[in-house]
Amino acid sequence: MEELKNSDYKIDDHFSRIYGRQVVDATGARVGKLKDFLFDKTQKRIRYLVLGLEINGKEDKDVLIPIGRAELNQQEQIIVIQEEVSFEELKTLPTYKNVKSLAIEDEKETLLIFSSKQKEEISYTPGNFYNQEGFNETTFFGSDEE
Repeated sequence: MEELKNSDYKIDDHFSRIYGRQVVDATGARVGKLKDFLFDKTQKRIRYLVLGLEINGKEDKDVLIPIGRAELNQQEQIIVIQEEVSFEELKTLPTYKNVKSLAIEDEKETLLIFSSKQKEEISYTPGNFYNQEGFNETTFFGSDEE
């Protein structure tokens, strides 16, 4: 996994144009801004959005949002978290510091918040973890991906 912004790896111009965009929850309330993407260089797939979560109007911490749990709204120039996840739940997401410190347990905990599954149901094997619906890039880009 790598941070897209600071890498020399380029996936698509789509990404450079959406850094800094406002992120809102399913009710339309602002929760922060897009800071970066985490991508799997081997699979050439985006896995997470790095969200600068704002608490009391100030950026408080960075958290990860699975790419398939958000949608880019090109018309309004915002990113919408698609799940009915409360702001209180977003605040409980593990703090993201950098790729080197990202543990699979943090990824599982993140998925749990965006899923109706129980922790025991989220298994990790290198071959299947990122095949879950939460990592479906087409959800993020929708019909705007051309």
